[in-house]
Amino acid sequence: MSEVPGRLPVARRLPLWAMRARGSLRAASAEVVACKACGRQTSLTAGSVLHRTRLPLTVWFWATYLVTTHTPGLSAVQLQRQLGLSYETAWALLHKLRRAMVNPEREALKDKVEVDERQGRGRRDRQN
Repeated sequence: MSEVPGRLPVARRLPLWAMRARGSLRAASAEVVACKACGRQTSLTAGSVLHRTRLPLTVWFWATYLVTTHTPGLSAVQLQRQLGLSYETAWALLHKLRRAMVNPEREALKDKVEVDERQGRGRRDRQN
């Protein structure tokens, strides 16, 4: 069984058949689903980067949109101003999103790499 960082192991999540036979319950801040067969409860955000968040999901979705569409990168201060959060909350949110976007098993680029956009201001080499 392979585990992905930030996600619960597969054995700890409700099985698919149990999720199909679920009944919904209400919790204080998030939807909680319970298996009708065993009574085990879980939230819809369990096992994800959103697990145990106190922020509204709309804030998470806006932050995700801003992080993925801002070309040169987004700072915590920019996120704080855009969403009206405290700096500490914006910083934690940004780092959780960055951690979730990284593939831990990535390999270094090799051979030819094609780049579509250039954001550098480096010195140009003149070729005569």
